[in-house]
Amino acid sequence: MKILSRSSYRTATEGCETIRRMGGLLVSMSVNMALIAALSGVCGLCLHTVLKADRTERSTVLLLNSLSRMEQQLRGDLRRAGPVSITESEMQLQSDNVTRIDWRIQRGIVSREESVNAQVSHRERYVFPAGTQVRFLQETPQRVLVRIQEPSPFVRYPEAGNGGAVLNKPEAVALPVIPASTVSAGIIEIQLVVPSQLAGVSP
Repeated sequence: MKILSRSSYRTATEGCETIRRMGGLLVSMSVNMALIAALSGVCGLCLHTVLKADRTERSTVLLLNSLSRMEQQLRGDLRRAGPVSITESEMQLQSDNVTRIDWRIQRGIVSREESVNAQVSHRERYVFPAGTQVRFLQETPQRVLVRIQEPSPFVRYPEAGNGGAVLNKPEAVALPVIPASTVSAGIIEIQLVVPSQLAGVSP
């Protein structure tokens, strides 16, 4: 039986303690790395949620702002001009023989053009979020309806863009088909009343 000297015993004991410390340090590092990975995942999820909420908020603000401005202008136009012709994408108003107002819709961008003596005097655009559908409908000679369908959740905003960028995208991207099993997008309607003295205006 071999008997270790005091110095050899101390060296062996210190070596075992060093190995135990290294093992404990490795376990501690592994736990810390796991915690950091978990925190990174949570932070990434929070950032994604914040960005999505910000995008939704900007889209809602754009929709409400354009909707408010357009409604105010339409009501003002119909107080002084009567509809001559109305389709789903165009509406022509005329107040006299010299003033004509043309409203046009193209993929969620509504444009207004006012002409006096066949010369354009004013132009304005109302830009809605990507995927918004706007239509003109004439229910009766004295009632005009503007129907706005809110953007579909299937619109890929980074690809479809907002406003004018939608004009350059394919129809399937700008206005994707909504599956029948999906809850339909919200619809906003603006009801406009044409004054009786303007209901039968002819150019």
